[in-house]
Amino acid sequence: MNADQVLSVTILIISSMQIVISHLLKNSDKVEVNVLFCGDMRRSSSSNENLNAAGMVIPNWNVITNTNQQTYGASASKSGVNSLLGSVEIAFDDMIYLSLTD
Repeated sequence: MNADQVLSVTILIISSMQIVISHLLKNSDKVEVNVLFCGDMRRSSSSNENLNAAGMVIPNWNVITNTNQQTYGASASKSGVNSLLGSVEIAFDDMIYLSLTD
């Protein structure tokens, strides 16, 4: 019997940090200002190792070293996203509203 063997290991790590700051300012009975600031940092890293083997030397002895072809592969990657959000909301006399977001 001639069988192929594959051994593969994958590790994935994801981390995230968020900061949110919000403040409500009330200058009078008619004017309210709400300020919001957010920041986010997200990181991801991954690594993969694999060992492929083909061509059994001794039939039915399923170990990697019992093959005449072995291929090793490895890969790693890192990625990240940084994001910021700012918002200002102004209300006047509970009738007129202005919202600014970036």
